[in-house]
Amino acid sequence: MQLDTNSTFNRRIIDFSGYGYKDLQVLGRYNYNRSQDKLSSHVHEGMIEICYYDKGIQYFEVSGKQYLVKGGEVFIHFPDEVHGSGGHSEGKGTLYWLIIKINKTNQDNLYVLCNQLIEKNRRHFKGGKELKKKLEDIYAAIDREEDKTIKKSVYI
Repeated sequence: MQLDTNSTFNRRIIDFSGYGYKDLQVLGRYNYNRSQDKLSSHVHEGMIEICYYDKGIQYFEVSGKQYLVKGGEVFIHFPDEVHGSGGHSEGKGTLYWLIIKINKTNQDNLYVLCNQLIEKNRRHFKGGKELKKKLEDIYAAIDREEDKTIKKSVYI
């Protein structure tokens, strides 16, 4: 499945390929003030998806098993797992998702972190309060970079 990189009014997705990253794929955030359609089952081959649900509730289904994720919790979809919302709508709330390609030839800190998450096989846990701030810091850094690019193109 190709990764969704299309932003909308309620969803902002950063495609890291445009910034020279090989392993970081996308960072997405939605902020829905009402329920949306269900998330169809899909697979991210060779990639891990780390979700942080800031507020609201969301059902995820992984390989036929359903999980209820609440605000302040992290949920991980391990590489090559079939997952979706299990027939439930995407819930009202704010969700962040980070998709990282597991590159065994490039065993940097990101690879080590992802591998540790996979080895622990712990997919659902409480997230720290600083997690949202760190995710928003990434959006702010991308915004600053895009502002620099726009300013350069206007003044050249």
